[in-house]
Amino acid sequence: MTGWAARTRARIEAAFEGLEMVEPGFVPITRWRTPETEVGEVRPVSAYGGAARKP
Repeated sequence: MTGWAARTRARIEAAFEGLEMVEPGFVPITRWRTPETEVGEVRPVSAYGGAARKP
């Protein structure tokens, strides 16, 4: 067993149902950084993340 499991985007988004998303929302994890953070070229990834709170 590897300690992680691949899930579809739809399955992950379903975990946020009924919650209020926090900016920048449910997006590729490369979008989760402060605007002041300097990075090189942002490459597409197949990993998504998000944060939410109870309304």
